[in-house]
Amino acid sequence: MRKTPCLMLVLLLLLLPMTLPAFATDAAALPRTAPPVAAPSAALILTGKVEASESLTIPAPFGGIVDDFTVTSGLRVAAGEVLFTLRPVRVYAPADGTVGGIFAEPGDLAAYVQSQYGALCFIERTRGLIVTTTTTTGQGAGRDIDLTIGQRVYLTASGPGHAGEGRVIARAGDQFTVEILGGNTRERDTVQIYDDPGLASGARIGRGTVERKAPVAVTGDGSVLRVYVSEGDSVARGDLLFEMATGKPPLETVNKTVYSGKII
Repeated sequence: MRKTPCLMLVLLLLLLPMTLPAFATDAAALPRTAPPVAAPSAALILTGKVEASESLTIPAPFGGIVDDFTVTSGLRVAAGEVLFTLRPVRVYAPADGTVGGIFAEPGDLAAYVQSQYGALCFIERTRGLIVTTTTTTGQGAGRDIDLTIGQRVYLTASGPGHAGEGRVIARAGDQFTVEILGGNTRERDTVQIYDDPGLASGARIGRGTVERKAPVAVTGDGSVLRVYVSEGDSVARGDLLFEMATGKPPLETVNKTVYSGKII
């Protein structure tokens, strides 16, 4: 009875080498499981410096006076937003009178116009009559004639009723010039000049011929942006005549009063 179990054990041992290759082949055919991968971190933190992809230089379209400035360093701006406002240089009438000739137009270079015509325009003075003479033509013998700039003087002329008033505007030694302020004295009249409103005897300080002063030449620098007057206009001292800009402005800025710099 004991021989039977032993015999079965021997048979199993003999069959075991034959079954192992098949088992190994079946195991190799089974799908393999990939090793576990670590989960990514919840937050990715990087360090660095943010810089603009492009920097723009914004030049002024022409030279002028900065009239307004609203931006500061570091301020975020949008394309087309006004950064600054330029005010052109203004040329004013130097005297009362009538505009006798305008030679400049918007876009012209002042230097060129003035080289051709002597000025941007001329003004015929309202008070355009003067008398230049000397104290040696007076009747103030025996007294020292001491004239001061701005002193009021009085005139009489050869024509009937021709008289007027004036003021001394220049003096050099015995020579002096009187600007006629009022009255009915005319150009080319010969006038007697007194320092006494009563025209007292011996108060005559000079005698001369009435002349017309040369027109006032109005000049400027840079380029003409705008002209505010026309030939024949009457102007008062201080009236605006021209707006000018340094350099040669682009054509689109001509004939504008206010010019603004913008991001392009």
